Amino acid sequence: MSCPHCHQEMVLRISKHGRFWGCSRYPSCRGTRSLDAAA
Repeated sequence: MSCPHCHQEMVLRISKHGRFWGCSRYPSCRGTRSLDAAA
């Protein structure tokens, strides 16, 4: 899956609100996707 902003690879991340896909270039890019977007 690629980032909607910079098209780099997304990585699974965990926050206090739950799991989500975040850009591997964070903090340079703050692109995110919900886990539902992978389906």
